[in-house]
Amino acid sequence: GGQYDLLLSESRSAALALLELRPPARPPSIMFMHGTEVSEEQSIIACDRGPGRWLRLFTQRLPAMARSLRHAKIHFAAERVACVSEYVLDHLASVYRAPRYKLRLVRTGIPLPPLPTPAQRAEARKELNLEVPGPILLCLGRLAPDKGFHLALQALASLPREHTWTMLIVGGGPDEGRLRSLAAGLGLDAKVRFTGPVPLEQTPRYYTAADVLLLPSVRYEGLPYVLLEGAAAGLAVIGADRGGLGSEIRGRDIALVTKTGSVNDLASALRKLIEQPDLRRSLGAKLRRHAETYYTLDAMLDGLDHVIAELIPVQTEIGTLT
Repeated sequence: GGQYDLLLSESRSAALALLELRPPARPPSIMFMHGTEVSEEQSIIACDRGPGRWLRLFTQRLPAMARSLRHAKIHFAAERVACVSEYVLDHLASVYRAPRYKLRLVRTGIPLPPLPTPAQRAEARKELNLEVPGPILLCLGRLAPDKGFHLALQALASLPREHTWTMLIVGGGPDEGRLRSLAAGLGLDAKVRFTGPVPLEQTPRYYTAADVLLLPSVRYEGLPYVLLEGAAAGLAVIGADRGGLGSEIRGRDIALVTKTGSVNDLASALRKLIEQPDLRRSLGAKLRRHAETYYTLDAMLDGLDHVIAELIPVQTEIGTLT
């Protein structure tokens, strides 16, 4: 103890270590929370539709939630808890009974590149062999049931056949075979393209080529990184009303919000954006402005600086703390 002015932690093991220390040996600390164990268990339950799900619910999932709540004190050993979304903050307060005076909203920030120009978008489409009529729709991430990409395919299959669009499903994962079979079974082969696994450094060109980003996730996520990247690219977003995604886009007129798991809601939102290019551009511009305010590295560091100032009431730069 005594070596540091402040501790910043994102790991539960570090929080447990804090419990072993007592002031003055323990400096003030900030714990970053991107989600909770209860949220993870809720996500697993939401996606479990296989045989024996009720047995797993009562023998695995509910006991795991109970253990998480009993161990809740490890999250609140810190003097402040920085939450990446309003959902995480409210979840900690209502489910874990965390003291609200400790909780602060500090959204994740990313490097925000300039908005792609029309020429750059056209070049990206050319490189990806996407010089096709109609908007480019994008699902990007690990292909797993909790991402809800199967819901997007079902929604697209219900749209009028005369609509022109192309869907890109970017990524790999355990659900890839099932999604490919579903697309074929729905007669979407000609309009849906699967890329398979893509290196992280190559994903920006898919955002640049796209018009609409679909986030039909059924997970209780903290704040999806894909939302931030889509916002940076100025894409129109369709997002499910669940978890941190829902709390971030709900009521702000920056995206089309759908009921989680609702194919009909997805289909309605898709139809609007396919038929109304002006709405696509308007929503993309609003979300980009939102990103310029809330999703930059400067915004994240400013938020963190305010939290630090509550614990160390001196005028100082973050970088000078030891």
